[in-house]
Amino acid sequence: MNSQEWYMRKPISNISPTAVIRALTVTGMMVFMGLFASVSAQFEGGNGEMEDPFQVATLEQLQEVAGHPDQHFIQIADIDASATAEWNDGAGFEPIGDDTIPFTGNYNGNGYEIDGLYINRPGEYYTGLFGYIKDASISNIGLIENAIVGQTGGADTVSVEGQYIGGLIGYNEGGTVTDSYATGNVSVEGQYVGGLVGYNYYGNVTGSHATGEVSGNWFTGGLIGENGGGTVIDSYATGDVNGSWFTAGLIGSIGSEFAPGGTVTDSYATGDVSGTGNTIGGLIGRNGGGVVTGSHAKGNVIGTGNNAGGLIGWNASGDVTGSHAEGNVIGTGDNVGGLIGWNAYGNVTESFGIGVVNGRNRIGGFIGDNLGGLIQDSYALGTVDGDEEVGGLVGANRNDGEITISFSAGTVSGNTDVGGFAGYNGGTIENCYWDTNSGEQEQGIGRGSSEGVIGLSTDQITGTSAHGNMEEFDFEEIWLLTEGYPALHWEDVESIKVFAEKHEYDQPEQFILHQNSPNPFNPSTRIRFAIPEQAHVKLSVYNLIGQQVATLVNGIRSAGWHDATFDASALSSGVFIYRIKAGEYVETRQMMFVK
Repeated sequence: MNSQEWYMRKPISNISPTAVIRALTVTGMMVFMGLFASVSAQFEGGNGEMEDPFQVATLEQLQEVAGHPDQHFIQIADIDASATAEWNDGAGFEPIGDDTIPFTGNYNGNGYEIDGLYINRPGEYYTGLFGYIKDASISNIGLIENAIVGQTGGADTVSVEGQYIGGLIGYNEGGTVTDSYATGNVSVEGQYVGGLVGYNYYGNVTGSHATGEVSGNWFTGGLIGENGGGTVIDSYATGDVNGSWFTAGLIGSIGSEFAPGGTVTDSYATGDVSGTGNTIGGLIGRNGGGVVTGSHAKGNVIGTGNNAGGLIGWNASGDVTGSHAEGNVIGTGDNVGGLIGWNAYGNVTESFGIGVVNGRNRIGGFIGDNLGGLIQDSYALGTVDGDEEVGGLVGANRNDGEITISFSAGTVSGNTDVGGFAGYNGGTIENCYWDTNSGEQEQGIGRGSSEGVIGLSTDQITGTSAHGNMEEFDFEEIWLLTEGYPALHWEDVESIKVFAEKHEYDQPEQFILHQNSPNPFNPSTRIRFAIPEQAHVKLSVYNLIGQQVATLVNGIRSAGWHDATFDASALSSGVFIYRIKAGEYVETRQMMFVK
């Protein structure tokens, strides 16, 4: 296939402004060396075949991989890449592969790491350790303290100069990424920006993670900028994420005009997410027809536009099941939800949201605006506040939207069309309940039909009483009776919590302060933090006027994960600030106590 044929079949029409130069450089290098000359002397050993891959042990050999894009490699030692900060007049490492000559071989990191890789190429496409891979395999490789940087415009600028930027891979077309990670920051003014992969086009990402902070413009995610038709399994991101439109803790967007759909399974994000545009989510910004299963988000979400959700900002005809969100969701626009901001004809089942939710219009503890979608076997417990169409479960249920076998129990406040269960109902609701004691609302539905919604007291909807009062709920297979509100069976036995705890107890590589859980809480809550090395730790709690109300930790702690419990039973309800100082590391978060 010649270069012209390659361009004609590409799903993305943008062509890198440096692609031709790179192609000529690589081609010239190959001609100079001789296409059939032995190159094994440039590596530690091997002949580049699958059964005898080239052995990579030095930084120079790592860069040399770019000259042999169709060969196979195995890393045999840790590589110190800090010298790349001085390479190419400050531009750093030259990414391996681009859209004209992608990397098509295999690279097995063999469990070794690459430390301090630096790339600073503003305005370029396909940036990462691997710029562009096609049907390739990348496995068992770790990037630590990597830095991908490059600023081309202001914070609110939609830059079209730099695209497809990831800590490990800029663009993955049909390739597989397995058991790999990146811990450094990715900070660029560009589109399709991810902590691990910029754009995942029908590729597979499994057992991989990113922990650094990620900043970009459109399509920005802690792990992947956009997932077009690909699969993401058993993977996670923990860094904070900042962007504009389609920004999220794990994946900025699923599905596109070139590759609709995609799947996310048993994956999570814990970083805080902030976006200056529309469609911001704790896990996924936009889900365009994809399937999300057994996944969750714990970070706070702040969006200055429309469609902000604790898990997904906008779920467009996608399926979500067995998933949840715990962080607070603060939006200044419309369609804000504890789990999903705007659910447009999507199916959401066996899921929940428990964070504080604030916004303008169509604000819900679970979903802000349910436009023709299905909600089943789900619940919300968070405090909800907005202006118009505000509800404990959904702000608005419209266009034949259907809600069944679900409940809400959060405090709800607003100005117009406010209900303990839904602010406005223009669809169908069956076998649903709301806790009449959880707030001051006197009605389950603010405006519209209230058929199918029953108000129960806290005593009636909690403990074993729920079994007799909520007869339509399947307490054998789906729902679980607890001392408090009913929960879902998978909360105890399915993979998501087991998976989360497994990774939480790994030896931490950086300082981490988790969002407290539960949040909101009454009267106590757990705060988890991690330190990568022994340090003096002070964890304190303050009220909103700066008065210290508790010291939870004040002493030497060993490297690893630690827990602290905050009991607020002697305090008044409200928002509190908790602050950790461990060595030079300082971080603060908010939590809400609701009696």
